[in-house]
Amino acid sequence: MSEVSWKHLESLFRLGVCATAALALLWPGTVRAGSGLKAKGSLSATGAAPGASAKFTAAMKAKKSKFQVKAKGLAPATEYDLVIDGEPQERTRSNGRGSLKFKVESTRDAGMGFDPYGKAIGIQSAAAVSAFEGVFASAGESSDTKYDERADLYGTALAPDAEGEVRYQIKKGQASFECEVEDLPDGQYDIVVGGVPEIPITVSGRKGEVEIEEGLTFDARGKTIDIAIGLDVYLTGVARAPSAGIDSCNETEDREELGPAVGYPSSSGHMKYEIDDDCDPGFDIEIEDLPSGLYPVTINGTPKGSIEVVVTSEGNEGELEFGDDDGGPPLDFDPFGAQVEIFEGAMPIWTATFSGGNATPPSGACDSFEITRSLIVTGVDPDVEGEAKWSVDDDCDGEFEVEIEDGSLGTHSLWIDGTNRGTFEVVLEDGEPEGEIEFDTSPETGELLLDFDPPGRLIEVQNAGGQVIAHYTWPSS
Repeated sequence: MSEVSWKHLESLFRLGVCATAALALLWPGTVRAGSGLKAKGSLSATGAAPGASAKFTAAMKAKKSKFQVKAKGLAPATEYDLVIDGEPQERTRSNGRGSLKFKVESTRDAGMGFDPYGKAIGIQSAAAVSAFEGVFASAGESSDTKYDERADLYGTALAPDAEGEVRYQIKKGQASFECEVEDLPDGQYDIVVGGVPEIPITVSGRKGEVEIEEGLTFDARGKTIDIAIGLDVYLTGVARAPSAGIDSCNETEDREELGPAVGYPSSSGHMKYEIDDDCDPGFDIEIEDLPSGLYPVTINGTPKGSIEVVVTSEGNEGELEFGDDDGGPPLDFDPFGAQVEIFEGAMPIWTATFSGGNATPPSGACDSFEITRSLIVTGVDPDVEGEAKWSVDDDCDGEFEVEIEDGSLGTHSLWIDGTNRGTFEVVLEDGEPEGEIEFDTSPETGELLLDFDPPGRLIEVQNAGGQVIAHYTWPSS
């Protein structure tokens, strides 16, 4: 099916041919160990250094990334710059034989400083004379490129236990694509790449697999991959391996107070959900002013460990951190809407449901509110920042706005649950890149009709090339 006919089909669905819309992502689990990227290739000499050659290698994973470029045949004892997307990033000096090496590594504590993904790569002299040119992870890469990238797919509310993986490879100039899924209901699905249904996949025995080794007609890299039946999305993800020091997030925190425990009127506690600047989510429960000891915790009725209250200089305190890199229990549940119980012996002294503090509106029919959420940046456009804002006024007029700053200029599109809801331009405002798209229940000039509720929706911003630059799944409760 062509992209035009798919868009036409979407419009028919919205006109009432079918009322079922794609549902949003649930809480994403931890990245599987297989996710990652390995690549190597060469850069083309410009002729400024006759007989010179250069090669690059890349190895990127969630915990550590490395990008390296080696060159030989350059002018001896001369300074050269590694150039990414036209910007010098690293400088080094060739040795007495005209050879040099750029080696940039990152971990969760130290970033690479640039994102080479899909970008032009070059080496130029300190006098800005280009010696080599090439492309990484995009069309136009060298004919000797070897490429192997795996990325995860996550179950939506239609199949919360489902999971999958996509793999894109290049060997001897031939691209191939694989997709494996499991824990899906049996049936016939489409693999939708960047909004275009490309390949059918059959699930039998709750498992399915497709592999195309020849004649691949699309490049999946950096695009959203959906496993869908019509507009119902069962699995989704971005065909891009997580990369330490490249993927980044605006820090987000939602805190909710617990109040005093039963039988301890002077005690207090709180629950807190966080996303740090490396996109690591965490859920933390802290309690204070209770007798020392262990206090078991259940999440949705399942035991999840205990909080040890100890004596500190500020009083008796204890906490339990889920998703903590220092050895805490895994964050293997969706915190939003989770029922948390904290026990003293067999008796629950706290029972609460985490709603995310400011993640949901007031319960009144038209109580005014305004909620702002930071978007998670994928690293495709490393300078970008974004946020989504949902508000309702006292007259029940609702507004929803997505704003992008400090990214690349040009046309961008907003996708809600896998459907393109409109385009907007990022332009210079007072010298700074800015762009926004606005929805309203009573739209004025320049606004679109707000005909959806944000809770539970997957929000994605794509650049003109169909790559997701930022996303966020609005909590459903």
